[in-house]
Amino acid sequence: NVWVSQILDSARKYDVTIYAITLGFDVPTELNNICSGTPYGQAYQSVPSEEELGNLYSNILNTIGTIGPPAPCRIKFTSDCDGGNVELVYKPFAVSDTFTYKVPGAFLPALDVVERNISFTNQSTPYEVSVKIKARNNFVMVNPPGVTSPFNNVSVVDWGGAPPPFKLEKDSSRNVKLAISPFPDSAYHNFTFDFVTSACDGNRLSVQTGWIYPLDVDCGSGVVGQTKNLPQQTIFCNNWVEPLTIYSISISGGDQGDFKILGGTTNITVQPQSCLKFDISFTPSDASDRSSKIVFITNKGRFESKIFGSGSGFPEISTIKSIEFDTIDCKRTSIDTTIKIRNTGALNLEISKFEFTGANSTEFSFVPSNPGAVSIPPSGEYSLTIKCSPVTKGLLSADLVITSNAKNSPSYTIPLKVFSADRSFKANIDKLDFGVICPGEEKVLDVQVQNTGNVALNLDLNTSAPFSIQSAVPISVPASSTQTVKVVLNSANEGTFDGELKTIDSYCQTVQTVTLHGVVLSPKIDRQPIVVFGVVGVPKDTVISIKNVSNRQLTISNAVFTDPQVTILSPNLPWNIPAMSSISVSIRYLAQTSDALNAYLRLTGQPCDFNDSIFVTSNPVASRADIVIEKHSGLIGEIVTIPVLIKNGIMLDKSGTTKVRTKVNYDQSLLKFVSVTPNVTTNLGSNSISFDNVPITPTTNVLLQISFEVLNSSVTQT
Repeated sequence: NVWVSQILDSARKYDVTIYAITLGFDVPTELNNICSGTPYGQAYQSVPSEEELGNLYSNILNTIGTIGPPAPCRIKFTSDCDGGNVELVYKPFAVSDTFTYKVPGAFLPALDVVERNISFTNQSTPYEVSVKIKARNNFVMVNPPGVTSPFNNVSVVDWGGAPPPFKLEKDSSRNVKLAISPFPDSAYHNFTFDFVTSACDGNRLSVQTGWIYPLDVDCGSGVVGQTKNLPQQTIFCNNWVEPLTIYSISISGGDQGDFKILGGTTNITVQPQSCLKFDISFTPSDASDRSSKIVFITNKGRFESKIFGSGSGFPEISTIKSIEFDTIDCKRTSIDTTIKIRNTGALNLEISKFEFTGANSTEFSFVPSNPGAVSIPPSGEYSLTIKCSPVTKGLLSADLVITSNAKNSPSYTIPLKVFSADRSFKANIDKLDFGVICPGEEKVLDVQVQNTGNVALNLDLNTSAPFSIQSAVPISVPASSTQTVKVVLNSANEGTFDGELKTIDSYCQTVQTVTLHGVVLSPKIDRQPIVVFGVVGVPKDTVISIKNVSNRQLTISNAVFTDPQVTILSPNLPWNIPAMSSISVSIRYLAQTSDALNAYLRLTGQPCDFNDSIFVTSNPVASRADIVIEKHSGLIGEIVTIPVLIKNGIMLDKSGTTKVRTKVNYDQSLLKFVSVTPNVTTNLGSNSISFDNVPITPTTNVLLQISFEVLNSSVTQT
């Protein structure tokens, strides 16, 4: 029932390759014909094993990958707004290609903003406005900080949800409330700011801000009943983008009859960013302050300003009410200022004198000199230059008194004030002596830096090795206070060191110097070897000298010889040896052998954990001699004197021996002890006799003379 031919026809029609795998049985002939009848087709027979089946399947997949054109595929990637180039690599065929792409406009994310153009006038506090942002064509990411402006004057009060970063899905929107801070002046301004988003278009908004305002008019002083004309007084400004129409200008209320606007006052157009000027006349009807208001009816509403002046029949003075100079310091030792003195009255202002009074009046002067008497006509003015070049430090004050015929103030007083900075400072000492320290030892001493001035100081410090500064630099010293500076001396090398601690006020380039001195020194002893004389077995006392050859006192706390044959007798420890001095030490050498002595006197103490040695040497001598009794004979009953002789003596004169002990053995059945010369300690034993404390000198030949009585004995010799 297998339609082999129909299957093959369909496979050829659609360019199909057929593979087959049988599991555990032979491939049927029809199935084999179907597979082999298609290009590259094949039938496989397999035992039912997972590994073999996997290998067959992998082999089929590898073969398929090399047959015919590759299957179509869809590529997905992320792009920015500008498009670009893409390189594709098809690995089965190891081929590649590149193409340039451009993102279709329908996919480019854009930000729609309702109220994109923002404008406001006469705003002195932050202007709040709500805008609607909407993602178009694609999603839009809103990123921190959310908005940016060139003047940093735009912020977000409410994001209408979570703040950035957040994702605005396609066609979704938010209402965002903005706050725009106005500029500090009354001019017209326009600028743009941007939302910080991933949108390719629509992030920018524009802002216009300005002022429409009237100005007050000061007519000054006028003579009662006389008209005073004030030409071209600015009375209204239109700092905006549109022309302003003023329908009418009028003076209303108060002393309105004293003031007039000269010229047409109806249907006036004020162009953008321009001001309106008019001639004003002032005719005071009374010798008093006069005032009214100017009323403007415009297409932007009603505005009002003040117009005022004073009526007078006298001279009047008007000038600055007080002067506060900038700070005086080392960079600016004097300062000038010029003031204008105006006559706002109706008659000449006659100034009779200028003078400085008060506590610090001598710190101020006139430039170039005191002008003396000055006459100022009505509406005129006079320029006066004042100099402050103080010698005194601190907050200084005085008064400038102007004496004149002014009706309003015949003695006009202007308070003067200036701060004269004192940046002086000093150290509490001129020289810092560290004394003598050990190599590697750190010694810290304090220097007190006192700010003797009236302003806080930041002072730099510097010095040079082996001196250093432990304190943090620079140091801040408030006015009239003291700061502690810790200075360190530490050197691994010995020597005498001199340096400077410089305290620097960089602002004034003022330097205060403290001289630094210190000595780094270890105590030292004379290591000249010590030679002692010794005789084997004979104690020898010697006085040696231990010399301190340094300029430091040395204290020896422990002293010991490395060879026990040498010991210290005196003085007791510790030994204090002054600088460049010595101490005498008594030692004892008891040589045990004739071998050469090679020992060290180990010394430890302070300062600097002192540890040193002195070599001690000796070649001890071994003195000896033979004590001999020669042959003697005698008859029974005879008293025989037998000398004990010293022979073959070696180095006896060097040994220092003065007494010896000896023993004589003999047969007491033959000889009987009678006496001995010299008379020494005798100890008679069995067949022996001992002699103690026998005197001996280097020239002794006969040590003893022993007398015996010869006895009748069977023994004939001993």
